[in-house]
Amino acid sequence: MMEERSLYKKAKRDPDEEYVNGACLMTSDEIFERSVAKAAEKQA
Repeated sequence: MMEERSLYKKAKRDPDEEYVNGACLMTSDEIFERSVAKAAEKQA
């Protein structure tokens, strides 16, 4: 659970980057899932 929280915080850190990549066309849920996936990749 704590791991998920840190990933969520990390993902929410750079919303500007997500918007630049066209995330503004997605729903907030899609943006969140994509951000979490990107954060998980960075940690792997």
